[in-house]
Amino acid sequence: MVNNSKRSPPSKPKPSDSERKIHDGPCHDLDNVKALIRQDGYKAVRVITEKATLELAGYCMDEQDLADLISKLKKDDYHDSEWCKFSESSSWFEADSYRIKQTEKLTASRDLSNCRYYLKFSVNKLGSILLFFSVHRDIL
Repeated sequence: MVNNSKRSPPSKPKPSDSERKIHDGPCHDLDNVKALIRQDGYKAVRVITEKATLELAGYCMDEQDLADLISKLKKDDYHDSEWCKFSESSSWFEADSYRIKQTEKLTASRDLSNCRYYLKFSVNKLGSILLFFSVHRDIL
């Protein structure tokens, strides 16, 4: 799976949030994304921003947990798409955002909690790795 996008990344070094939006998303076929997880499991997952790394650590999660969430996504979970960078000097990536709800037992709780995860990821240029830009969790 190679990404042959016809979209053009922002031309400004620091575009506004609205200029980063991609309005004809999703950018990546969810069936192909899930196939990566079925094929390579957590080895297909890379958390590439410091913010996402810290978010995962705060939730006591790792790449396997992200792979598990991706495998549960449905097309209706799609939220939006935008151009993202993992550093000031990196190239732009087309990233899709999904929201997924699930019930789970949180580390500091004895009871089950309803959680909503917000996942923002892209696929590398070779189509072999999922690149995670952010992972948020809300307790509902």
